[in-house]
Amino acid sequence: MRRSTGVLGLIAALALLFLAVSPAYAEPPGNNGDVKIHEGAGENSPEQANDPHVCTFHIHGFNFDGGASGTWRIEGWPPTGGGTYNGTWGPADANGEWRDPKATAMSLPPGHYKLFVWQKLPNDPPGGPKQK
Repeated sequence: MRRSTGVLGLIAALALLFLAVSPAYAEPPGNNGDVKIHEGAGENSPEQANDPHVCTFHIHGFNFDGGASGTWRIEGWPPTGGGTYNGTWGPADANGEWRDPKATAMSLPPGHYKLFVWQKLPNDPPGGPKQK
């Protein structure tokens, strides 16, 4: 009895391990992806770190569906942000990666801001914007 309990526990642990490392290509198309703020016009290699305190920056998307596109909006946030800024992104490359602007950097007046990113989805399935 004890031995079968241990074997069942091992099988359950292995099943969880395989579920945890399931590849990204197994994800169904839809409201996928992550967005990050990166300092300056680029980075040495595609990194998924977030740099929220910057003077110049670009928006970098990861793990979206290949070919996906959409819009973004940056809103001034209390206590010091001001203004609203809009743009478009995409299409994402085959790896689901995109950046905006593509080759330069953006800058905003000093303050607090919040980024919202929407993906154009077929038939508008549920899912809100991604935020930073």
